Amino acid sequence: MKASIVIATKNRKESLRKAMLSAFEQDVPVEVIIADDGSTDGTGEMVSREFPEARLCRTEASFGCVAQRNRCAVLASADIIVSIDDDAVFSSPRVVKETLAAFTHP
Repeated sequence: MKASIVIATKNRKESLRKAMLSAFEQDVPVEVIIADDGSTDGTGEMVSREFPEARLCRTEASFGCVAQRNRCAVLASADIIVSIDDDAVFSSPRVVKETLAAFTHP
């Protein structure tokens, strides 16, 4: 079982950087999808430059956080989708692994 981590953002590249670092520090491989909701602060460029392994889905217009999360959920390739805010970080590198284990427990 695999997980996709979806993070919607707009003009919060410094906070997003921390969220992405915590996503990529997980103990299991994850797909990270960033939904850039029309940022004008260089968020998309930062993601492309610093996290080329992330999937960046950018829109020029702003559609809102919920719409962007839903759009990326459709694009996710994993069995489980974990959505976090752009100013959130995982409390430990084991969070996704433990979550996936809970879904496979009989």
